[in-house]
Amino acid sequence: MTETAFSVDTLSVALLPEQVADHIAEAIAEGRIAGGTRLVEAELALALGVTRTPLREAFRILHSQGLVQIMPRRGTRVIDFDEAWAEDVRNLRLGVEKVSCAHAARRLRDDPGALARFDTAVGAIRAALGRGDLMESNMADLALHTLLADLAESPLVSAIWQAIRRHVLILFSIDICRIPDPPERIIRDHLELREALLTLDGAALDAAVDRHVRWQRADGMAQGNLG
Repeated sequence: MTETAFSVDTLSVALLPEQVADHIAEAIAEGRIAGGTRLVEAELALALGVTRTPLREAFRILHSQGLVQIMPRRGTRVIDFDEAWAEDVRNLRLGVEKVSCAHAARRLRDDPGALARFDTAVGAIRAALGRGDLMESNMADLALHTLLADLAESPLVSAIWQAIRRHVLILFSIDICRIPDPPERIIRDHLELREALLTLDGAALDAAVDRHVRWQRADGMAQGNLG
């Protein structure tokens, strides 16, 4: 088991626990914290520029979402990111996104403002890929799918998406390194999803969401952990 060995920019303001949890998840996605790492409170608190109180609450949030394990007298440990984990994330994501897209499709067809927000989100992914910034692309991709969950206007969909979104970000970071020509494939895939969202064919949208989630399966995923 490794211990925390990474650096982050010190934050100048006090963070809420959710923001601290986001920073930890992003550090995992960027490979600065590996699966199996023991998270040392003193080290993380210093790196993030926060006290231990919001950090401990962030640990509890991440534990409730299955990203870390809190073990009595042994501390907090990041889970292992193996293929079984990846398949669970894909299956959970597929279920919630089929529901969110079905609901969001009505808003996108009827509300030009909602469609403009979707197109802006795709543009952010395209811009990040154009700069070669894969992490920023993954963050923009996550923001697009969070938008779809919001447009669904379902508290249940939003709650489930919030519970898995940090896992999804980490999986994005694994999968994007294992697909040929990421910029072309990712943009084409989102434009195909856009077209399906604007149809009136529920079965076609269902199939499009399935393709959108499943093409990211990383057949050559390295054994064990990210990093």
